[in-house]
Amino acid sequence: MARGGREAAIALLEQGKAPVSIVLAHAMRGALHHPDKGALVREDVERVALGSLSKTRFLLRFLETVGQVSPLLGLFGTVLGMIEAFQRLQQAGATVDPSVLAGGIWVALLTTAVGLAVAIPASLFADWFTTRVEKEQDVIEELITSVQTGQITDAGMSHAP
Repeated sequence: MARGGREAAIALLEQGKAPVSIVLAHAMRGALHHPDKGALVREDVERVALGSLSKTRFLLRFLETVGQVSPLLGLFGTVLGMIEAFQRLQQAGATVDPSVLAGGIWVALLTTAVGLAVAIPASLFADWFTTRVEKEQDVIEELITSVQTGQITDAGMSHAP
């Protein structure tokens, strides 16, 4: 590929905001302008890749936290609801009316349900997002290696020495 074509490809990649675009632009720029410094270019590109993926993982960490904390909040509400129910039971003394317990039990069940309703989708999205980030990382690693090696071992490729 001619130098002008490489510069155009880099310029196009620099317009992207996805981690793979950012990292690939750095890798191509390094290979184009510093072909004699392969190890340093790779190290710098890895630095950029780690930074880009770290930003991507921010939402992942938030979803994981929500997925972990929501059931605990639901359990906390359950405990508070049961405490309320037993306090009402104690206050009622010998004349226990089941409706006195209903309010505390209702709070306990509601908080448990809400905690689970938040935790389940958050955990599913976190898992899906983790898979996406891992795939992005794999693509970045493959493209960086491809740019730096010139894909010299690909079958059917003709490379001049």
